[in-house]
Amino acid sequence: MTGVKFYLQAKLHGMRRFSGISVFGAQYQRPNYRLQRNKDWMSFFDSESVANDVKAKLENRYPKVIFKVKKDSHYGNTGYGFN
Repeated sequence: MTGVKFYLQAKLHGMRRFSGISVFGAQYQRPNYRLQRNKDWMSFFDSESVANDVKAKLENRYPKVIFKVKKDSHYGNTGYGFN
């Protein structure tokens, strides 16, 4: 596997640092997310524009949560197979 994938991170009130997230229903207008500790369970996107679109939808639904897009070229134990 080669190439670069993009993922989202979230920071809620009271958190010291950003945490990786998995996104559910990213293709719909109101997606949902879950904080993840393990990189193998995070959602990855093929392009930065798709990740930014999902980020904008999440920011509209959760205005008090800070989201950011990160670039990743280091794969988890399972590659990008789960999401």
